[in-house]
Amino acid sequence: MSVLSFDDFPWTSDFEPRLTAIAQPSHEMGRRAMEVLLSAMDLGSENAAESAGQVVVLKAELRIRESTAPPRSSSAVM
Repeated sequence: MSVLSFDDFPWTSDFEPRLTAIAQPSHEMGRRAMEVLLSAMDLGSENAAESAGQVVVLKAELRIRESTAPPRSSSAVM
């Protein structure tokens, strides 16, 4: 069995085995959200809906540690 967490909190390294995690760019997410909000406010009410529908995609990072392993081969006996 493998265990993976979403968001790489500082305490994930306290586990034994160390927990594999998907790290999100939290600071950048907040910064971009504020940019979109301020842009919507500047545009006024008639264009705010268009700005609110803006999609921003940021890269997450998979940090592989000891809590995950490759799947067993299909020939393995259970």
